[in-house]
Amino acid sequence: MKKVICLVALVAAVLPATAGINVDRCIGAHNELNGAYVGVCAYTPDGDTLAFHNAGALFVPASNMKLLTTASALEYLGDGYRYPTVLAVSGKIEDGVLDGDVFIRGGGDPTLAYPDSPDTVFAFWMEMLRSRGISEIRGRVIGDGESFGGMNENPHWEIADAGTYYGTGVTGLQFAGNILNFNVQAGACPGDSLKIKQAYPDTPWMNFIYDCTTGSEGTGDRLYLYTVEYSDNAVLRGTFAAGQRQRTVRCSNKNPEMTCAREFARYLLARGINVGGFSTGRTPEEAVEIGVTLSCPLRDILVPLMRESDNFLAETVFRTLGKERFGDSGYESSIRAERMILDSLGFAPVAAPVITDGSGLSSTNLVSPEYICRLLGYMLQNDGTGTFLECLPTAGENGTVADFLTNLPESARKSVHLKSGTMSGVKCYSGYYLPGNSSPVIFSVMINHANASSYRLSKAAADIITSIISGR
Repeated sequence: MKKVICLVALVAAVLPATAGINVDRCIGAHNELNGAYVGVCAYTPDGDTLAFHNAGALFVPASNMKLLTTASALEYLGDGYRYPTVLAVSGKIEDGVLDGDVFIRGGGDPTLAYPDSPDTVFAFWMEMLRSRGISEIRGRVIGDGESFGGMNENPHWEIADAGTYYGTGVTGLQFAGNILNFNVQAGACPGDSLKIKQAYPDTPWMNFIYDCTTGSEGTGDRLYLYTVEYSDNAVLRGTFAAGQRQRTVRCSNKNPEMTCAREFARYLLARGINVGGFSTGRTPEEAVEIGVTLSCPLRDILVPLMRESDNFLAETVFRTLGKERFGDSGYESSIRAERMILDSLGFAPVAAPVITDGSGLSSTNLVSPEYICRLLGYMLQNDGTGTFLECLPTAGENGTVADFLTNLPESARKSVHLKSGTMSGVKCYSGYYLPGNSSPVIFSVMINHANASSYRLSKAAADIITSIISGR
């Protein structure tokens, strides 16, 4: 863990604003914020408070929670951390025949076949087998995901979210982002049946029930997969709008360990190595390790985590904190680990966040704009490698803020690096304005309990941030 440096200048962020924009006037200018709860905090690292409106109150942060997860991971794991995947064998090898099983023991690598094809890592694993003289496997390929214990999904997530690609769970052996893909084509009229075919990866052990129909034009994709852990049954419910082009609908995969084992077995069979089957299970102590593959460094995982707001990557990193700190990747341990890491940064007396998950998918997460600004200020001065700032999307350029702050001149827009957060009634933006010729601005704008479209809330937040930047 990096040494904690207390910053005297950050104390200014706990004081009421004495300079900067008139926040009340800025908020009042937007009818879409009527009845909403709005928090704004902005200051410069040298101590000038630019805005402070409900900044000490706790808000649902949505994906702004990823700021806490990423900062904690860089502090505790370091940006060079890698996830291992071990290949092991049991039984005897005689005349090229393994009279036993091959085990794929996962270490939580979220990049295995995600977003790219698994062929590269499969080729490495096949060469590991061939280096031991194995040309036939009489047993099975067995996927072992037990290095990550506890529930795959957070118990505070909504049940519909847990069946989607953005609510997929985390296991020790992950594969293809733990996602299932379905090619869906609407019928001609509302109420008609849908044409659905599972795409890669295939899961022939699953029984999918398609309790879904064509919806009215303009209603979009409202399909949700409902599954239960350890069950081979799943139901796809909802509607898919008439008039939409055929598209791929992504849902969560409850058994990525089995999927990985099957796909590797198929890969070997296609290359002349016979395999007796595939399954899931724990790697026995007597199994012999024959090789290890490593993920890319954590810094390369954090970039899509932040820029694309990837919940799967965020939950993996969050659960890794629990595993590395306490030897337990369950949610209780992971929450405790992140809380300890953040507490060590010394932000008291600012209200501590309420941590439920790493992605912000749960509405029970709570954090204040003031706390986020304190964290951003710390990372700006203490992230020696600059990874944290590199991970943040740039307004009007990439990630989830590619269309944000487009009213600003290009030079100013490219100086804004921030994380967005969105869910029903929630819109949050937190980050930095880093002009080359003046002092940086650290800001957080959080909107909760709003009854307006996401687009209108984004416009209101953009106006507040623009006022902060231009009114310093």
